[in-house]
Amino acid sequence: MSRIGLPIVLALVLSGCEAFNVPREPSLAVSDADFSEALAKAPTSGPLGRTPTLSAHVARWSISSSRPVSLDWPQKTVVGTIDGGGNYTVVLPAQPPAPLPSSGLPATVPLRQLVRAFNIFGDADCSVDTLVVSAPDAVAAQLTGFYVARNSADAAAPLQPQLSPLPPYTTFRPFTQYFNASEMLLYSSGAATAKGELSCTSQYSAGSRYHLFVNIALAQGWR
Repeated sequence: MSRIGLPIVLALVLSGCEAFNVPREPSLAVSDADFSEALAKAPTSGPLGRTPTLSAHVARWSISSSRPVSLDWPQKTVVGTIDGGGNYTVVLPAQPPAPLPSSGLPATVPLRQLVRAFNIFGDADCSVDTLVVSAPDAVAAQLTGFYVARNSADAAAPLQPQLSPLPPYTTFRPFTQYFNASEMLLYSSGAATAKGELSCTSQYSAGSRYHLFVNIALAQGWR
């Protein structure tokens, strides 16, 4: 049996992000009482804004010269740069661009669908589903990484079939690694809250159940 509390996960992501120079806090064991109390509180919120600027350092960066940073590959949506020391600055667009086939761009989906996807069994039998989204028409997307060309010539080259398993690009995540944290950015087309519990069983593994507790407030833009 697995369980995850989305508000706690997102809060840990934001509190553990070196881009904002906030010190990491030690992780603590989470009990059932903690989840019950979390659902009873006001929703957590940590908006970054509609076009936020993110600056941080990527540890053990191996490309020695400056490169464009893109949301996709091939690099059609350049949002910033990263230097040879792994220091990057990006400015996110007001909304995710429409994804191209195999581009890696985040696709926008209904907010409720995106939240349900945080439960790995969300498409199976969910005996407990009290999830309520205040803005059912809101759409959302998640961004888990940025793309950087390995060679400067590759940055302007069209996408070609690869004979080698090594792609012409590398990626890095927008947030540093943090225990029990989802390293991603969330986009919402409008202000909305999502709250409730989603408890689902696996179609393939008898007795496997996954619990998701949600209590978040989203502003228009990124968080």
